[in-house]
Amino acid sequence: MQTVLQERECSNNVEFFSAKSFNDFFERGFCIGLLSSIIFNRKAWLDVDREEYLPGWSYYEIALKMIARSTLPLAHIRFPMIATLESCDWVKNGTEFFYFINWKNILERLPNFGYNVGYVNLCLSKFPKKLIIILLRAKGNGLKTTKNNLFRLCKEFYKSPFYLVLALIIFIIPNFIIKSVRDIRKKINDIKI
Repeated sequence: MQTVLQERECSNNVEFFSAKSFNDFFERGFCIGLLSSIIFNRKAWLDVDREEYLPGWSYYEIALKMIARSTLPLAHIRFPMIATLESCDWVKNGTEFFYFINWKNILERLPNFGYNVGYVNLCLSKFPKKLIIILLRAKGNGLKTTKNNLFRLCKEFYKSPFYLVLALIIFIIPNFIIKSVRDIRKKINDIKI
């Protein structure tokens, strides 16, 4: 069982929340995927194997596996300790679609690390509904209409036929049409009445 830290208010007004277990930590949303926001024990990090991780996501899978194996205290500090430059460069060429799929794939693997199957399935059940908006944004940012991308879309969402059909319709719409509709919608929203 994990060591439990008490919720407390620090002298510098930083709220410090602890988790009762790694599942509690995950279910409270404290396992975000930004490596720069995770402080961890180096030995625990090095003790996790490095095989069979998704490209570009190995650090996050390793962190999730490390959290599940650790007997060290788990804590979340609500006050931002890191400032980063906000940029949307990561969405260029529709890469948001691939991040979305990779996050789904990581979730599917979490029960193998000991995470609560019921909670993981609850998270996974939301993916088909989110697919439509993610695909629209990815197409608006240049996702290519290739056979490989079509295959990946079908492979990941064949169990959700309703959302897959909607996604396939969006997939075949030319990107310039989606971008034009997005830009018109932004202009309409910017008009102040």
